[in-house]
Amino acid sequence: MVLSTNLYHKNDPGHFDLVVFPCLESELVASEYDIEEKVYAHVRYAAKNADTAIVQTYSPHSPLARSLMEGNYREFLTRTLSERKRFGYPPYSKIAYVTVSERRREKAEESVVRLKNKLEITEREGKFDVTVLSDPSLLTKRADEWIGKIVVKGPRAADLLESLRIEIVRNRNVRLEWK
Repeated sequence: MVLSTNLYHKNDPGHFDLVVFPCLESELVASEYDIEEKVYAHVRYAAKNADTAIVQTYSPHSPLARSLMEGNYREFLTRTLSERKRFGYPPYSKIAYVTVSERRREKAEESVVRLKNKLEITEREGKFDVTVLSDPSLLTKRADEWIGKIVVKGPRAADLLESLRIEIVRNRNVRLEWK
């Protein structure tokens, strides 16, 4: 039986004789700050429920591959937390995704630019020490809607977003998601 990693975890089919993870690096392409943690958890969980686990990688000496092969969660966690602290990711900082969705691409781009500018102006005026990141040209299309994302990162991200709560809440095309 062949299952993708996500299907495996949703269905939890029990015990396997063999679990294979071809090309570990392909699991790391998602642009999420915690992708290594997710991959580590998936691989270790599946390997725990199998007699044999095979992981194919082009980088067998990478810190992730080493931690996986050694089963050294403490080393993995220490390294991950150190990186998060250095780059200002949770739990040392807050991250919020402000997602804008519109039927027309041009309208989505305009909405992202307008909201990003408003966030940046409010950040400068209030000195929130928050980073606002976005590229309005990087939109995705899902279910006939164009979706743009603004990332707000910093220890006072909640304060910045609270100062614009009415602007965000009243617009039904804008969603806020905390990471």
